[in-house]
Amino acid sequence: MKVEVYENKNKKMKTKITLEDNGQDFLEFICNDDGVIIETFPFQSDIWNGGVIPIKNSEMCKVGGFCPMHNPPHIKYGYLKHKIAKIENVGDIVARLEEVLGVSLRQRTRKREIAYARFICYKYLKEYRGYSFQKIADLFGFQSHASIIHGVNTVNGLLQNEDSIAQRYWNDVYNKMVLE
Repeated sequence: MKVEVYENKNKKMKTKITLEDNGQDFLEFICNDDGVIIETFPFQSDIWNGGVIPIKNSEMCKVGGFCPMHNPPHIKYGYLKHKIAKIENVGDIVARLEEVLGVSLRQRTRKREIAYARFICYKYLKEYRGYSFQKIADLFGFQSHASIIHGVNTVNGLLQNEDSIAQRYWNDVYNKMVLE
């Protein structure tokens, strides 16, 4: 079994701000290097994306403090009523999955090992990150979400039938991305 190994050459990091859960519809913000929110989980990305969190100002943006935010017209240089639970640096989600699995997920190939690894990633992104099928398709460079639906359905069957390759990849992703 020959699998192409992926080296993470994209060292550009992003910052993930996790908020205390007070029943709100958003718990995590992913910010670029400038503090601009580029992803919001699990909901309300249409409201928060594009807002700015001053991540480089350690006095304003710290664990246990209220989350500073500039997001006109909703908030102009103010604070959310939710405290920051965790601040961590994260990379591109697909690059992180490639690192965990040790394969290049974006290569166009039908090799079983690579295809199964991609399908496992689709399942993880859908079930544990709340991504839409179309968003996953966009991440992997597909025009349609149909390939993603097919991949998730296929890998669910593989896991149910205890396929050794799918099981190994799922265990790697689950242990390193879900449990950590």
